[in-house]
Amino acid sequence: MSTQANCMLINGFYFAIPNTQNNTILIWMLLRLWLVFNTLNHVLKSSNS
Repeated sequence: MSTQANCMLINGFYFAIPNTQNNTILIWMLLRLWLVFNTLNHVLKSSNS
């Protein structure tokens, strides 16, 4: 479930941005978004248990 949500989040984020020549910024933004998402997931899991 979380992996699917992760893919959907990344795909939605990627397609929301028009294609530009500056791919490095896009990659860094995706990495940051992924890290934030995983951190939130980890916090939610640890607070649940």
